[in-house]
Amino acid sequence: MHHSLSVELATLARELHSDLDVTETVETILQHTPTITGCSQASIMLGDERPRQVASATDARAERADRYQLQLGEGPAVAVMSRHEPVVVRDIPADPRWSRWTSEAARMGLRGVLSVRLGTERTTLGALTLYSSESGWFGPDHVASANLCARLASVAVASTQRISVLRRAVDDRTVIGQAQGVLQARHGIDAERAFTMLLAYARTHRIEVSDAAEAVVSGRVAPGGYR
Repeated sequence: MHHSLSVELATLARELHSDLDVTETVETILQHTPTITGCSQASIMLGDERPRQVASATDARAERADRYQLQLGEGPAVAVMSRHEPVVVRDIPADPRWSRWTSEAARMGLRGVLSVRLGTERTTLGALTLYSSESGWFGPDHVASANLCARLASVAVASTQRISVLRRAVDDRTVIGQAQGVLQARHGIDAERAFTMLLAYARTHRIEVSDAAEAVVSGRVAPGGYR
């Protein structure tokens, strides 16, 4: 591995080890992607085999190209989520796949694209996509460096998403406990009865129990409304 590439990968790995949320993680990856891959236009799409969102992009054109894939439900990033091998398009106008997307991408001035799946053997997390304004740009070296970047990104995104879920669970338990305390104090009831009141309110209004609890704690819902 070239020395400068190994240094850049080490730097990225160190930065991803920081306490980042999902958005910060994706943006950090894209900050280093141009140096690692040699391609200045890149994006990350998050989701499973049915992608949900463009998480971030290095520039407006890459973001537009990704969003158009989501709109049409076709394109290299959408396709790569259901396979383990990278998708390479060396000449967008001449490629017969995803004709609606390639026509629009060509109008944007894009000529090449490389998409690499993010995820584990069993779980798809999204796709890292590189775009080029030149035909024939993406070769074996670009695929290799994109795969290296994708491996780091996969570990980082999976870890960050897992931590986010755990933090949300802790936060939910905390705010529910606080709301129970409010209801107990106002109504002279025990914790079990207070939770039953929260649950009933949440079901009636078709919201999560944690959202009902936040409403009580913030004062948006008067505790008396739980009678």
